[in-house]
Amino acid sequence: MTSWDDGHPLDLRIGEMLIKHGLAGTFFVPIQNREGDAVMTGAEMRELDSAHEVASHTRTHRYLLSCSSSDALAEIETGKQQLEDFLGHSVEGFCYPGGKFDQKISRMVRNAGFSYARTVENLRIDFGQNLWEIPTTLQFYPHGPSTLLKNSARHWAFSKPTLILPRFRHRDFFAYARYLAQYCVKSKAIFHLWGHSWEIEEFGLWAELDNFFDFLGDLPCPSQTLRSAIKSHRNWTDS
Repeated sequence: MTSWDDGHPLDLRIGEMLIKHGLAGTFFVPIQNREGDAVMTGAEMRELDSAHEVASHTRTHRYLLSCSSSDALAEIETGKQQLEDFLGHSVEGFCYPGGKFDQKISRMVRNAGFSYARTVENLRIDFGQNLWEIPTTLQFYPHGPSTLLKNSARHWAFSKPTLILPRFRHRDFFAYARYLAQYCVKSKAIFHLWGHSWEIEEFGLWAELDNFFDFLGDLPCPSQTLRSAIKSHRNWTDS
């Protein structure tokens, strides 16, 4: 799975690249970005939604722990409603801006009618313990091992992860990303890549991303949006 945050117009470029390599993506889109960054128009959201999944990222990309409960609820509910108005259908997915949330915020998201919510917890190869706190495997950004481990340490301290984490065998980030994807295929686990299109542009990573998509497209496993993967997961657990 791949998912992409913030709804920047460059998400359309990522969407085209995913199609080129036979991959699917989920794009978490706010209606506006209070930080001043560009966001896709309604027409652009519909264009992306025709081939991928477009999901919610609040109304204005506001960090929900930094505002009152009423404002947080408004961000969650209004973001969902306005995105659904743009797309013309219901929206099932949500992503916490900045990965900032607590159990109260998680309940708000669930009560607002979302089927799942994604976090920024990394180095996981499963769906987590509940569908409103879905972890990820890797952000497409050349972090070093210390940063990756730091971003996961607080979760490991309080719970037993359901994965067997492979050792860092590569100092090069992109080599490690390939190794980890292959590890997931071999282990019949979930590989969940995420990132930001504006960050790909800022750091000149388009060629690396295209090469990595080419690599993922050749792996002997299906590529799914988060919505379709969740449905498959539910059918599997129900059976």
